[in-house]
Amino acid sequence: MFDMFADANSICPFGTRYVLSGHDMLLAQRDICQRGLPRLGGREKKMTHRPSNIEAKELTKEYLFEALIKLMKKMPFEKITVSELTKCAGVSRTAFYRHYSSIDQIIKEPLVGLISMLRTSLNEDKYKNDLRLWCVEMLSFLRSYADMLDPLLKATDGKFVDMKIIGKPFVPSDNSESARLRYMAFNGAIRSVLSEWVKGRCRGDVYELADIIVTLKERLL
Repeated sequence: MFDMFADANSICPFGTRYVLSGHDMLLAQRDICQRGLPRLGGREKKMTHRPSNIEAKELTKEYLFEALIKLMKKMPFEKITVSELTKCAGVSRTAFYRHYSSIDQIIKEPLVGLISMLRTSLNEDKYKNDLRLWCVEMLSFLRSYADMLDPLLKATDGKFVDMKIIGKPFVPSDNSESARLRYMAFNGAIRSVLSEWVKGRCRGDVYELADIIVTLKERLL
């Protein structure tokens, strides 16, 4: 559909203060140049002042993202039109095209930010020798966005589940044909497992799922 990873290296990375969980993650994720996954389910505050241009821009993007998630729960992504989206979001077509050239970009932006954050997190000292801990906390973080993950997965055909994009622990050991095939098997298995987990609204045990990811990595990579 689109190359959502083309700009992954250009995103402002997470600072060292983030924690892969709960409200702290929400606050920290907004450090990614305001490109992290927006929070759904209502506005946090009603503005008591006239929004600045920057605030208005971010509000428009948030409204469009929320509307897109809402529509994707009702119809296939490719069937959604700009007119339907802007009507649902309560913004004008002019406002839409001021920020985006296509609906694809609304999904691409937060996913690129998410990939960048996950990649950066692997460099934290506490994860360098404990990949299982990283998996547990990564899955716990993703679970907090369970409502939006399933429609995003469908819209991207699961393409954002590409483990070597995230970092070195998931990169094939060499460039041989054998290593390439082992990685294909690993990534295909991870994509299937995570897809089923997301379809089940992320209810599965994150510790068990982390063990599966680590075991597959050890056996195939």
